[in-house]
Amino acid sequence: MKINKFLACAMAAVAMTACSDNDGFNTASDVTVSMGQATLNAPEDYTGDNSFCYVPVKLSGKANGPVKVTVDVTEGTVAAIETAHYFITSKTVVIPEGETEVNVEFYPTGDTDINDDREFTMFIADVEGATVEGLDRTVITLLDDDHYLPEAYAKIQGTYNFTAFSSNGSPVSQTWTITGVQEGEDGYLSKLTIAGIQGVTWTSYPATMSFDANTKTASVKVNYGGFCAYEVTFNGGALVADVMLATVSGNSLVSSGSCTLEADENYSSLSFPAGAEWVGALFESASGSFTGSVWFWWDTMSLTKVQ
Repeated sequence: MKINKFLACAMAAVAMTACSDNDGFNTASDVTVSMGQATLNAPEDYTGDNSFCYVPVKLSGKANGPVKVTVDVTEGTVAAIETAHYFITSKTVVIPEGETEVNVEFYPTGDTDINDDREFTMFIADVEGATVEGLDRTVITLLDDDHYLPEAYAKIQGTYNFTAFSSNGSPVSQTWTITGVQEGEDGYLSKLTIAGIQGVTWTSYPATMSFDANTKTASVKVNYGGFCAYEVTFNGGALVADVMLATVSGNSLVSSGSCTLEADENYSSLSFPAGAEWVGALFESASGSFTGSVWFWWDTMSLTKVQ
């Protein structure tokens, strides 16, 4: 089997920034705060960035120091209960001098029950360094997505035509299948398996489906860093390697993070993020060491359902 030489393997570094406390809050007059929006809908099984939802708090006027805002919550008619149905990262946020908006973070816990949409209200309870003017609360609805899941889970499975371009510009066309598990099995309504990667039946890779009740769309999340094949023979047996699904940054291998494929409303296609690249990085089966080579390197990828 043909392999391509890969240039480098590097670990990603995360840049850290430090912040310091400033006990001197704003003293300028005519500085006010308000909630950024009156209503907010969030799927109860939210799967966005870090699974957090964000409620904006805005500042008006020219402050000469930070402003501290503390929020609190009340339950709606169909109650969304704090610590049961959602968690708030911190109820106190600080708007630094020069900034006009910050977010209160919360994340829904989610469940697998079919239920009515749940609701809670987040309101400004206390402010230091400003006064409250205008909108002082946001009504938040946690949208139940569980009654959509069986249909979405069934429809996203099937046979797809995968197309892409390899790193040398050659077109790629393969047949892939996406399958789930049976009702009653662990992972039903979320667990998926992608098979047929590189056009062979013995490759497979795990994925998970989620559904956004706000947009009524499903997506498939693929985590980097797992292996789609083991003990594959290359170069006439000179190399026996396991194949890791990864991405790249420049010429460096990236084995962390994930790629989310978005389904259209008819479940006829899955769209990759713009600029996404997939590589099949080869690691020696015996030692686990990266060989510096890849089995495939694709970009401009798409999946179109065949059946």
